This record gives sequence, C-alpha cells and structure tokens, in this order.
Amino acid sequence: DSPSVSVSVDDAARIAPQSVSVGVQSLAQSQVLEFRGFSSTGQSLGMGNLAVDFGTWEADSFTVGTRPAQSISLGTGATLQDLADSLNGIDGIMARVVDVGDGTVSLGILSETGASNALRITNSGDPASPLQQFDMSAGPGSAELRGASDAIVTLDGIAIRRQTNDIDDAIPGVTLSLRATTIDQPPATISAGLDTDLAAEAVTSLMQSLNEFRSLARGLTARGTDGARPATGLSLKKLPIPAAVRGYRPTR
Repeated sequence: DSPSVSVSVDDAARIAPQSVSVGVQSLAQSQVLEFRGFSSTGQSLGMGNLAVDFGTWEADSFTVGTRPAQSISLGTGATLQDLADSLNGIDGIMARVVDVGDGTVSLGILSETGASNALRITNSGDPASPLQQFDMSAGPGSAELRGASDAIVTLDGIAIRRQTNDIDDAIPGVTLSLRATTIDQPPATISAGLDTDLAAEAVTSLMQSLNEFRSLARGLTARGTDGARPATGLSLKKLPIPAAVRGYRPTR
C-alpha cells in the first residue's frame, strides 16, 4: 500500500507476476448541492412535483444519462423534511437537512460518485410554487458546491476512467482503492511475484502427509506372523506416488 493507493487481493489465482506503475490523477467525487435559507425542517413547501434526472453537467448544459428519471410528488402541507425523505427514497441520492448555525437550515443533497451520476432537479409544476427554488433546469448555479467527477488513473502511463474509487477491473485479481492523487509525488508501484518459500512449505507439508499415510497403509495391510492377511481386508502393496513428488527435495 501507499498513501495514494491501497491494494487488496480478490483472486490470487488470477494475479500474474508483474510490476505496475499506478498514478492517480483525480478521485471520483459525488455532486454536492445545498439549498439555503430555510427557517426549520418543518417549513412548508406547499404541494407540487419535482423531476430528478441523472446525467452529466458541462457548465450549464446537462446530458441525460442511462438511468431512468425519477419523480417526487408532494402533497398539501409537505415540509422540507418531507422533501429530504422523498429524495432519500431514490436510489443514488442522499439528502439531509442541516442546521448551519445562523438560525437557518439547509437542504444538502449528494449524488453517487462519477461524472454521469450528477443530478438535475426540475420543478414540473407551478413555477410560482415554493418548489421553484429547487429548479436546476437553467443550470446548477450557486446550489452546486461540488460537481460530480470520475476517478482518472494511469497504469504504466495509460489513462483510464472509473466512476468509483474502488477499481476491481484494471488489474486481474486485484482491487485498487484510491485514497489521494499522486500529482505531487511519484506514482505508486504495485508488484506481484511467486512466493517460492510458501510453495516449498506447501510441498513439504504434502510430502509429510503422504509419508504418514503410506506408513499407516503398510501397517493396515501387513501380513501377520502366521501369514494371514489383516482383518481390514486391505491388500495395498504400494502407494503410487508420482515421481515428480517422490523426488522433490525442498531447498532453503
């Protein structure tokens, strides 16, 4: 592991001996929206409908992604907390009402990480409704504190993009967990090789088990002093141990 990248093994059998240089150009981030100036969680918003789209923002231009749009219907007397609860009921969104400490509360909304998971909220009802203050049809404006973005990683200089900071499809058998960028430091180096000591221990353990079993089998199949076969009924004269294993001698 390095300060920028941690590594976990998912499938050791898929890992080839190699050394990979991993640079982190940017981390995947969620979009953060803040709608300010409400008196309390119970402030009434009136009734109406909001549409929520998922996609990508480029300045004030929004491109709808592949995820289906969602809608929220608020009845008479719906409050700010009701809106937060409705947003939390949509997969890929987290919302909460926060007391900012100046006598007002804000509605904070977070998307999932990844540039294409950004949110666009549109008031699909009366433009004179209090819900109009959440409308982002003309762009996110000052409500957006942080834009959604992808992780950008280089593997031996080859740049790749992913929506999350846990990447399990770049190096077979390994998950890379991104912690920080490497812009101001050298790329991390990930090395994988064969553990010959571990392999020798495994073969030695196998040989010991085989030898113990052969001794047990000989005892069970040995003739008695009167030439009679043992009561077990076994007649195992010799165990066929492969020559490659029989001739193995571990080295240290």
